[in-house]
Amino acid sequence: MAEDQLSAGPMLITPLANGTEPLGYLVMPALNKPLNDRQALLINSIGQVIAGSLVKNQIMPTAESQRDRLLNLLLTEHQGGTFADQFAEQHVQLPTAMVLIRCEPLADQAPMILQQRLQYLMMPRFKQVLVSTYQQQCVALIPISLVAYNQNQFKLTLQQITKQADCRLIVSQHYVNPEDTFAAYTVCERTAQLKTGRGRVIFCEDQFYNLALARVNHLEILPFFINPALRLLLAYDQQNHTELVPTLDVYLRATCNLTRTAKQLYVHPNTLRNRLHHITTLTGCDLRDAETCFKLAASFKLRQFLTQHQYQYRPDIPIPTQD
Repeated sequence: MAEDQLSAGPMLITPLANGTEPLGYLVMPALNKPLNDRQALLINSIGQVIAGSLVKNQIMPTAESQRDRLLNLLLTEHQGGTFADQFAEQHVQLPTAMVLIRCEPLADQAPMILQQRLQYLMMPRFKQVLVSTYQQQCVALIPISLVAYNQNQFKLTLQQITKQADCRLIVSQHYVNPEDTFAAYTVCERTAQLKTGRGRVIFCEDQFYNLALARVNHLEILPFFINPALRLLLAYDQQNHTELVPTLDVYLRATCNLTRTAKQLYVHPNTLRNRLHHITTLTGCDLRDAETCFKLAASFKLRQFLTQHQYQYRPDIPIPTQD
């Protein structure tokens, strides 16, 4: 950096805040001429070095305030008798509906650096946010109603934040008791260890089956629990070059809606009805029964889990002779 004359001279470093909430640091190097292209490329790296040095050497206070340490309180004390008083002491409302988020850097960022970035990015978007570090991991608590949690806008907002902060967010199940914060953290930790998560934003509730299957921890016996109807259809497709399994998969994903399924498969509704009737003839399954569809959908989840763990499954099952 010194060779580029960007950090060789004096720098003015000052903290930025919104009211009492720290946002980051403003760093202004003393230069005699404008930045060239090479120096401009160094700005992001130099910013991380300066911020890390400030935190490590305590040149300035870290972004973790007493307010944000309330999150550590929820994570370490599982009895909530004093939560309301301690939150009130910091002029923070104890949330009654919330999610916990595990924040993983995708670049080489220290937890405290990521914490500062997320504070800066989350505070304008949410009414109240607590961002802290716990066990060398950046975590955030966002009070949010169940309705807002289930809205697509919440997911889009988190996607935008991950792109700006260059991180991955693992979002806990929505919960209402602050005493459940450590349980939410544990679920996020286990979800982070899965090989099935894809994308920058992962919701733990979407990984429910994978979490349950991972706890079984016996890849040798899991294939046994694939529904025999699905195993038969896999073998039938393989022998007859048909598409009954993809058809059934789309049908279940479309919540058994014939019109939506036909549209997604680009087939005529009558063609779809014939395929579903063929599936029923081969397996005896009533595809109008909710419990049957649930079991088949669970088997698709199990098959996907085994595939993602590189388990080679062969559907060796005899095909019934049709009259």
